[in-house]
Amino acid sequence: MKFALSLLLLLCTTVSLSGQDLSGHWTGQLFQNNIGWYDFELQLTALGDSLYTGTSYISSERGSGTMSLRGFQDEDGFHFQESRIRDEHWTTMGWYWCLKSADLELIQRQDSLVLTGRWKGSGTCKPGHLHLAKFYIMPVITPAPVNPELSARQVETRDLLHVNNQEVEVDIWDHEQEDGDIASITLNGEVVLKDHLVTVQKHTFKITLAPGKNLLVLYAENLGTRPPNTAALTIHYDGITKTVVLNSDKTKSEAIEIMH
Repeated sequence: MKFALSLLLLLCTTVSLSGQDLSGHWTGQLFQNNIGWYDFELQLTALGDSLYTGTSYISSERGSGTMSLRGFQDEDGFHFQESRIRDEHWTTMGWYWCLKSADLELIQRQDSLVLTGRWKGSGTCKPGHLHLAKFYIMPVITPAPVNPELSARQVETRDLLHVNNQEVEVDIWDHEQEDGDIASITLNGEVVLKDHLVTVQKHTFKITLAPGKNLLVLYAENLGTRPPNTAALTIHYDGITKTVVLNSDKTKSEAIEIMH
């Protein structure tokens, strides 16, 4: 198989699954190592005794597929195994779906339940990460403003982070030698830092993540004296500090994907 995987949150805690009804429609994304993201959905029905039956649905520009599955919940999480392919469609020859299994953790938020964790597939399928949500209140999604000149640039993902906190603190700084780089940063197409001179002194700003996949992009406003435009971004989340160095020029921008 070749796969691709709002509201203010005041609390994000891991809870026991034993008291949670997981029936209903779950939506999100599946990530496969070295392949990328696919849209993914679960439809679950409780059978009693912590057992579930249902279907999964996966799709991308290459095709789509629907699988039957069985699952159960315990104190460690929710576990499911697909049993057969019920339906599949392809636009790209030579690709195929495999049957997947997953061990997922439940996270309770004010607006939703989230299932997140690792999955693996049959045969030679590369494993990956799965992130799904079932909303109590459906979020209102409004288009983010995008600068046409910036959106025309190619965006390449440098790193992937899985973050529980909705609000995240970010430092931008020059990890080598100051050379006059000026950069802007967008989150999901919206400018969060504009025309910033990157220096060895860290500048701190905060971002608010949306449920699911977020894209934090570094755009070069100039190339400094030593191209390309380079900046280190230090992300503070879930008690972790991670530094990612991004390089951008006037045709290409590098980014960090953040799953929330």
